Amino acid sequence: MTEDGGLFLYEKIGEEIRLVKWTGEIPHVSVPEQVDGKPVTGLEAYAFSGGMFESIALPGTIRTIGRYAFYNCHHLKSFSFYTSIEDVGAGAFTGCRKVERLEVTEQSVPEERRRRRSCFRDVLSEFSGEISVVYHGEGEARLMFPEFYEEGVENTPARIIMTEVHGTGLYYRNSFLDGQLNFREYDSRFYAARAQESERFLIRLCLGRLLWPYRLETSYQEEYQEYLKEHVEYAGRYLTETKDLSGLRYLADIAKDRIGMLLDMAQKAGWAEGVGCLMELRRVTRPARRTIFEL
Repeated sequence: MTEDGGLFLYEKIGEEIRLVKWTGEIPHVSVPEQVDGKPVTGLEAYAFSGGMFESIALPGTIRTIGRYAFYNCHHLKSFSFYTSIEDVGAGAFTGCRKVERLEVTEQSVPEERRRRRSCFRDVLSEFSGEISVVYHGEGEARLMFPEFYEEGVENTPARIIMTEVHGTGLYYRNSFLDGQLNFREYDSRFYAARAQESERFLIRLCLGRLLWPYRLETSYQEEYQEYLKEHVEYAGRYLTETKDLSGLRYLADIAKDRIGMLLDMAQKAGWAEGVGCLMELRRVTRPARRTIFEL
C-alpha cells in the first residue's frame, strides 16, 4: 500500500521491483520510487488497464512500460513521467481518449545509456488530441500541441487509398531530433498553426511560451507578442474567463493602450483580483499630470 492509499501487486526481479497490477480506486495515482528498499523500474503489461484513474505520475526510476499498461483508462486526463523511460510497449495508451495534459521531466542518464533517445516524443505521439505539456528541463516551459486526425481518401483512377492528415498536430509532433524537443523548430511552426488552429488554442500557445520563455528566441517572442496584441480582446476574454492573473498582467503590459478595455471586462465579470491588478497597472503607466498655478 502507498501513502495515498493505493494498492498494487508487484514482483521482485533481482534488486528491482516491477509493478504487476494496480488495484486501488483512488483517482490520483503516484507510483512509488521504491518498495522494500528496491527501485520500482517497470510496469508489466496491463498494469493499470481499465482503471478509473484521472491522473498517474511515474517516478524517475521507471525504465519500461509494458504493452497495454494503461489500456482503456477512460478517465485518465493527466500523465506525468520522466524521459529516462527506455521502452513504451505497444498499445500502452490504447483507449485513453481524455488525456489532455502531460508533465515531462528531462532526466540525465548514466553514460552507458546516454545514446538512448528520450521517450518524450514516443509518449506524446500516443495522443492525437490537443495536449498541453508542462516541461521541466534546465528551465521550465509550457507548450501546446494541436490535435490532428488522419483520413483515408480513395484515389479511384489509381485504385489506391491515400491518407490525408488534418490539423497541425502531427507537424508540431515532428519538432523533435533524436527524441529531444527542438524548441526552435517548435516555435517555427506557429505560422502554420495561425492558418489552421482556433483562436483560443493560439492564445494559450502564445501565453505559454511567453510566460515560460525557456529557449525562446527573440524573433519568435516578438511574433507571439504581436499575435496577442492583434487579438487582445479575445485574449482578455479568455484570461478573464480562466481567472489567469499572471497572463492578464502580461497582456496588459504589452498592450498598455487597451488596459481600459481589459479593466471593463474584469469589472463586468466581477473578478476583484483582475480589477485590482489592472487599476494598479493603469496608475503606474498613466503619465502624471502637471498642475500649473497662475500667480
